[in-house]
Amino acid sequence: MSKEIIGNGKHFTLDDRSALQAGLDQKKSFRAIAKELHKDPSTLAKEVKLNRTAYGRCFYTNSFGNLCKYARLCKKTNLCHNRAKCKASLCYRCRIHDRRRICPDFVKFDHICPATEKAPFVRNSCSKFNRCDCFRFKYKATAAQSSYEDRLRDTRTGIDMTAERLALLDQIVTPRIKKGDSPQTIIRNNPGLKVSSRTIYNYVDQGLLSVKNLDLPKKVVYKPRVKKKDYPVKDSGIFNGRTYNDFLELVRNDPERAAKTVEMDTVVGCEGSKKVILTLFFRPYKLQLLFLMPDKTALSVKTVFDRIEDKLTPIGFQQAFPVILTDRGSEFSDPDSLETGIQSEMRTSIYYCDPMCSNQKAYCERNHECIRKVLLKKSSFDSLTCYDIRKLCWHINSTKRASLNGQSPIKLASLLLPKEIFEALDLREIPCNEINLTPTLLK
Repeated sequence: MSKEIIGNGKHFTLDDRSALQAGLDQKKSFRAIAKELHKDPSTLAKEVKLNRTAYGRCFYTNSFGNLCKYARLCKKTNLCHNRAKCKASLCYRCRIHDRRRICPDFVKFDHICPATEKAPFVRNSCSKFNRCDCFRFKYKATAAQSSYEDRLRDTRTGIDMTAERLALLDQIVTPRIKKGDSPQTIIRNNPGLKVSSRTIYNYVDQGLLSVKNLDLPKKVVYKPRVKKKDYPVKDSGIFNGRTYNDFLELVRNDPERAAKTVEMDTVVGCEGSKKVILTLFFRPYKLQLLFLMPDKTALSVKTVFDRIEDKLTPIGFQQAFPVILTDRGSEFSDPDSLETGIQSEMRTSIYYCDPMCSNQKAYCERNHECIRKVLLKKSSFDSLTCYDIRKLCWHINSTKRASLNGQSPIKLASLLLPKEIFEALDLREIPCNEINLTPTLLK
């Protein structure tokens, strides 16, 4: 780059190219034009060589490839043996026949104008341009702009992958997506693919893979957000000391204990379905336990808690569930019975989100999407068994998460939870290639 001229670092525009053409027409040097455009002379040279227009026709031939080296001196006539119909006085002026085939003395003329082999690499100001026999170039701003735009578009179309690699990618990605895996999970389980999850989404959207957008649940789930109305809070004595503000106070005063918070919620089936699923989400390792309940009542939730405590022992329950954050559903309306253990000892602390604020336990709500991949909305839970729910729990928690550095919740829980608690919860890791998060899992 020239030290005297500082470039502006921007792409050529049509105005820049028009100014460049005008300068070449006036026989200006690249350096003189560069000062006017505030660009480096070498940049102008590259632009001219890249986007110049080639000319191969001359005044006495129909194509450059049909031009003979000896055309100007040639006096041959009637090579086509059709003198009566031929209008050309000399054969080299004929625009109908291919002289390469009918003339035995034809020698192709492929001389390139020597003036175009050095700066300015074009003959814009040449007075003999239209009469020249040589292969020559001219710089035209409109043609150069069109060539630039075509190249800009062509380099951004298609995909940066061979057909063989695309076929291999399809063989790996398609079966896993149909099993309910997300592109992020597939990338984590197959680091050799060397593509990003965004690339997989784009290929699916462009129809380059065998799966469709409908096979990606998230693709069709998101809807425009609607601002929720403010509803008056209907408080009750059971929430005293257990509100979300009280929970935030705990976070400030005892962050170590608050870090082990477990979010609790229920997942219901279609209208008329009696059975519901109780979910307990461990924030630190994104592990979600699932328990099938016969109905959506406070007694059923207490029964699940008692059953867990019986397996873990009171101390184990206190270690695993020191703090529980839930919503104000009717099934959680008896906090005293949930906080009090089998032996009438305090086993946990219950806190409640504010009304209509499910975002305050967003991790739990977000993880319910995994459940809905298998148990679709408006489906009945009455035919489900406890084993079905345990199986679903294993598959969900065996899915690797980008937020866990590529680890699965079960793997992380096995490292952080006490071994006795982990085994008592009956958690099993499913191999990544056997994970199935589709309705076919429970059929």
